[in-house]
Amino acid sequence: MDEYNYRLIQEYYEKKISEEGLKDLSDWVEADQENLTAFRETMHVLEASAKYPASSADRDKVWGSISSQVSRNNQTKWLAYAAAILILLTLSMLLGESLLNRDQKKVKYTIISNSNGKQSRIMLPDSSIVYLQAGSSIRYNKAFNDPKERIISLQGEAFFEVIHDENRPFIVHSGAVNTLVLGTSFNVKAFKADNNVKVTVRSGKVGVSITEKGKEKFLQYLVPDQQLSVNPESGNYSFSHLDAASESSWKENKITFNNASLQEIGRSLERWYNIKVVFSDPKNTACQYTAKFDFIPLHQLMDIMAQLTDCTYSIQNNHLIINNKKCKQEDPMYH
Repeated sequence: MDEYNYRLIQEYYEKKISEEGLKDLSDWVEADQENLTAFRETMHVLEASAKYPASSADRDKVWGSISSQVSRNNQTKWLAYAAAILILLTLSMLLGESLLNRDQKKVKYTIISNSNGKQSRIMLPDSSIVYLQAGSSIRYNKAFNDPKERIISLQGEAFFEVIHDENRPFIVHSGAVNTLVLGTSFNVKAFKADNNVKVTVRSGKVGVSITEKGKEKFLQYLVPDQQLSVNPESGNYSFSHLDAASESSWKENKITFNNASLQEIGRSLERWYNIKVVFSDPKNTACQYTAKFDFIPLHQLMDIMAQLTDCTYSIQNNHLIINNKKCKQEDPMYH
């Protein structure tokens, strides 16, 4: 292994690798099976070295600990790698105890979760606002003071009103899908059960990308009333124009279905009403419907849905049982 690729592996391990470096490393690993093996072995040494202290007093102990993990067949090569690691550890010691203490501090996160049947409005430390849907959660660095970026992880659905800061982009991680803005309002729907992530822009401009095999792939910019629907597993995506206000009307306590399948409607009702939905014919749930309701009692909503879908229903012990054997698709219906 040459010195350049070894350095790239170290930067990859430390999560400091550049986009160009990541491309070079990926090309090198994919070029030859031996390169892949060398990559794995080097990562193993780096992970092993992280378990041991970086002080001069313990240097011999570190050497012995790492060497003990090396197989005899590859000892010469492994010890060469380990020697490089020990040099790096010694150099890190020379940077001072204060730097090591800073790196070892654990990041403290704020986690906010909504159970089914509950929505919330959250003000972030930078005064941005998050409307969090039922059955959803967000996580962010409690200090929220990174000088380069503002990062939030989302599971579920949320509407963001982001305070503009040209020096600190606002990034929403939804699994492999990343949404980046400077200051705007947009909706992200990323429930795991839906197998896709939908980003809809209400105002401003939003960039959407996806992480594939460790690489960041830019997909598209969105402006108001545009939506990107991304499959995180395949990387496939589709673009559409729609009414963004309608898509995010849930935060005004309105239930909206836009070409939603019966299965998707069932999952939405579970979140809105904190009830378990059961279909009599689970394989017959692909019919799509468009409807809009103010938040009303479940039995009233289902009376209307029964007319729309030709289904019958019953509510028993916190279960909504839908008889969908006569499921049919009708013209859009609004309430």
